[in-house]
Amino acid sequence: MDRKFYLYISGQKKYTLLAMKRLLGEDQIRKKVGRLAGQISRDFAGREVLLVGILKGAFIFMADLARKQKDAQERVERE
Repeated sequence: MDRKFYLYISGQKKYTLLAMKRLLGEDQIRKKVGRLAGQISRDFAGREVLLVGILKGAFIFMADLARKQKDAQERVERE
């Protein structure tokens, strides 16, 4: 069930904000990003990978993915 919140600027209602239900917890997201990074490392082993984030705010996800991908790449190289 979504709840509505309103943002007022100078006494006028400007935006309607929705409080949404959480779909995934922090640990679940971390695990899924790690799995994705591992898959990228295996699929592109020995090749250079360029990560490009398109959506506004994607830099946070891309930074986490790049860190995990680097760790996964090091593991793949050791195997």
